[in-house]
Amino acid sequence: MYSELTTRPVTLRPLVQSDAARIADLCNDFAVSQWLSHVPHPYHISDAEGFLAKLETSGHEARAIVPAGSSTLAGIVGLDKQSDGLHLGYWLGRAFWGRGWMTHATRLTVDAVFETGVERLVSGAFEGNGASLAIQRKLGFRVIGDGSLYCEAMGQARRHIDTQLDRADWEALR
Repeated sequence: MYSELTTRPVTLRPLVQSDAARIADLCNDFAVSQWLSHVPHPYHISDAEGFLAKLETSGHEARAIVPAGSSTLAGIVGLDKQSDGLHLGYWLGRAFWGRGWMTHATRLTVDAVFETGVERLVSGAFEGNGASLAIQRKLGFRVIGDGSLYCEAMGQARRHIDTQLDRADWEALR
């Protein structure tokens, strides 16, 4: 998709094996993992190493979100090819919430994806994750329904709000 993208507050760079410890540290916070479907709690370095190894073979795309002037990973934004389309997913460590960084990181990603000719992106959030849904609204995503999605950290299925962004809506916002 892209190797590195930069905006004023953040840079998106490829993930590397040496990010595993930082990913494990940030995802081991239940305040983060409760909002992610495929992240167990507790989250160990072996989980992060497995995630990074899977990226190398799966064809999925993910980038580290790094604050400007730093080299330390603060979160991840990624794209996952699923049967219903290309899924946008993302998370930030709790210490980095509320700074607007995720809006910048996801906007960079969405723009890069649509510039490659993709016609539609899907995303969503677990019910109660208003911050994530607000980011998606800012990007032009609209709610298309809801369903149930298993959350590993909570060990149960939870209500998931499904969203979508079409090329025409993306272009209208540019």
